[in-house]
Amino acid sequence: MWALLMHTVNASSLKIHSLLSEDADNPAKVEISARMAGTGTDHTAMEQLVSRLSLEAGVSAVSWEIVPQEEI
Repeated sequence: MWALLMHTVNASSLKIHSLLSEDADNPAKVEISARMAGTGTDHTAMEQLVSRLSLEAGVSAVSWEIVPQEEI
């Protein structure tokens, strides 16, 4: 999953600021969180990334939200 995330981000205008991996409530699952930044108000790159990740076997949920720049 890490390789797919990195490859997809590197092919876009997005920049990763941090990645976090931690055990989920279910011991068979892991939760991955990424803080990313993009420019402008065109959310196409993020929507494509989320769409691509959601197609992966074993991925049970994918979401994203816009946060103020100072929180990144």
